[in-house]
Formats: sequence, structure tokens, C-alpha cells
Amino acid sequence: MKQEPWPARAENPRPSGRGEVNETRSDEDVRFVTRRELSLLQPDVRGSTAQVEALLHPDFREITAAGRRVDRREVIRTLATERLPQTLGNGSEPPVLEPATASGLAGIRLSGTVILVTYVNEQDGQRSRRSSLWLKTGPSWRRYFHQATPVPAG
Repeated sequence: MKQEPWPARAENPRPSGRGEVNETRSDEDVRFVTRRELSLLQPDVRGSTAQVEALLHPDFREITAAGRRVDRREVIRTLATERLPQTLGNGSEPPVLEPATASGLAGIRLSGTVILVTYVNEQDGQRSRRSSLWLKTGPSWRRYFHQATPVPAG
């Protein structure tokens, strides 16, 4: 079965009649949310409890690439400690993780207050398909749910 690509957004921009495209509020929201999603791959954001708290919805849940269900508190705790300077038993530093990359990034508005973001993440030779649901909460967008599914090598 041929797999169709996800559309970049739910609404098509309306041509203005002069060969240019007028952007809709939906387009702005999708771009804003995808920037927030990508920011969660950045070490400086991941290491900042305040920034991660601001990006994650209070009821946030995640299913990790290993299939574990985790809540907001556990994600924040894990991210806050993943890049802390540590030494191994022999006094040397632990290996530094490669920066994470995202490809095939797509965002689609599911409703006025929900945007789905999907992409393929690669870090340290491991690939996974990622999907996140973002909810408009008050004046801003916050990640409500995230799932990672491993992509087999090859």
C-alpha cells in the first residue's frame, strides 16, 4: 500500500488573484507550533526546566520510543538531568549526544485549538517517527501529547 505524505496544513491558502498567496491565521499558528516543536529538540531549551514547563501542557503525556508511558513531571525531570555534566567511574566525561535532527516536518490543524505535528527524528544513529498534539491553552499553544515510534534500520 502506497503511503501518502501528510499535508503541510489543513487549510489551503487563498490566492489573492494577483499571483500571490494570502496567509491565513491557521498558517501562522501552524508555523508557530512547528517552531515550538523544533525548539524542544534544542539542548538549551531541553535543559531549561522553565522553558520546558512553558511548552508542555499541565496534563501532558508521552509514549516513548521504548513504549513507556510517562507524564509531564517525569519528562521535565529527565530533560533537566540529561545534559548535566557528569563523570564516568573512570573520571572521564560521558559521551556527548549528537544534536537531534528533524526531517519531513509537517503540521496540520485538526480544529481551532488542536494542531498535529509529525516528523522523523534522528539522533545518535537512532531514527523514530514523532507525532505531537498541541492544544491552544489560553493565549498560547502547549504540547499535550507526544509519541515516538522507532524506525528500523535499513
